[in-house]
Amino acid sequence: MSLGEGTANAKPTGVAAPSGIVPVTHLKDGVCSVAGTSQPSYGPTRPSVAPHPLGVEVVWTPGSNDKSCQPALVRGGSRIASALAFDVDFAPFKPKAAQVVCPDDDNTSARLYFTYGPHRPVERINADLDGCGWISAEGSGTRGSTSQFRTDLLTLAPAAWAPYLS
Repeated sequence: MSLGEGTANAKPTGVAAPSGIVPVTHLKDGVCSVAGTSQPSYGPTRPSVAPHPLGVEVVWTPGSNDKSCQPALVRGGSRIASALAFDVDFAPFKPKAAQVVCPDDDNTSARLYFTYGPHRPVERINADLDGCGWISAEGSGTRGSTSQFRTDLLTLAPAAWAPYLS
């Protein structure tokens, strides 16, 4: 994946050219469904992100009540990617997250794909933007969102997702 030179003040680019990471969405009977939506993982290990990513691609996924039912892809450069990676690694670990009921959860989320160059795998972090606001990764446990994580993520948020981070 190639990324532009975004900064912490990068402006969202909105829905970008088709990408393999942007999920298919479907609106039926007023309910938006997003392909690949999963519940947070509740494993014993802390989700983490390797330091010094070259960039981040954020796929903003609409919630089940979103009538536009359109995802958005926004790219950020190394500065904001490093800030978000740090935020994830220092968010509080929530080992009992599976025991918590999250009200008002409509599956609005952001999928963060951290990139490191041609010979290193992309790392994905899932951020729930409503309900309990969990931060998770496939096969790992769950962290809680922090105000700093939300502030940094807000710099890449399209207008429709900004209220979830304020």
